[in-house]
Amino acid sequence: MATKSRRIASKWIKTAVLVRNKIVRRAIPQTMLYRASALDKLLRRHGMVYVKPDHGSQGRGVMRVQQNNAKGTSFSVQRGDRIRSGLTWRKLVKELKPYTRSRVHVVQQGIDLLRYNGRLLDIRAVTQVDRKWNWHFTGMVARIAQPRKAVTNGSQGADITPVPYVFTRTGRSMDTYHQLDADIRHLCLKGAQVLSRKYPFLQELGFDIALDQKLRPWILEVNTRPDIKPFSKISDLTMYNRIRRYRRNFK
Repeated sequence: MATKSRRIASKWIKTAVLVRNKIVRRAIPQTMLYRASALDKLLRRHGMVYVKPDHGSQGRGVMRVQQNNAKGTSFSVQRGDRIRSGLTWRKLVKELKPYTRSRVHVVQQGIDLLRYNGRLLDIRAVTQVDRKWNWHFTGMVARIAQPRKAVTNGSQGADITPVPYVFTRTGRSMDTYHQLDADIRHLCLKGAQVLSRKYPFLQELGFDIALDQKLRPWILEVNTRPDIKPFSKISDLTMYNRIRRYRRNFK
């Protein structure tokens, strides 16, 4: 629910709003409220999923669950850098139960993320409104997970770098990057418009964008109170200063 701090904490609620728009819906991984039957359905369909607290931030409590064979008789689960593998279905559900029984969780289709030097990579993008309540795309940075970690949050030790730098070092051309940049901008601005129609008090949004192996962008999460510290960790502070300037519009 929305709070006086202009925050919508529930991942499930934000996802339910976003999928109402057919353009944005194509970029939302299949997501369900967690229960064993939902976990089973999405694992059978996608092979890998993420189980996340519905209320939570900075990657805390996120678990990566993998089906290890076609028969669905062997599974693994990763939480932080701890991995339990060779689990039967019964043992998998038992492994997750201490985390999922007392808090609402969602289970989300896993995306085969683009990697940089073998490490998972995603993008944090920010959109903000101006004084006339028009949405603007104000910056994005790449986040590179620490080795053996399944989340890319800066609070979990991820390295922050400019998107063009890391993108071209995965063997892609700048022309391809410019097209991707345009696609991400369009997707985030459309997502911001969809959410703000439902919640008109929103002033800024942080989008966690995954890129799959075909460079298709996916919206993993939307944060209504995004941390801008990652933008201060690159040498060019243009985006960081721009984001701070937009924030000052509403102080």
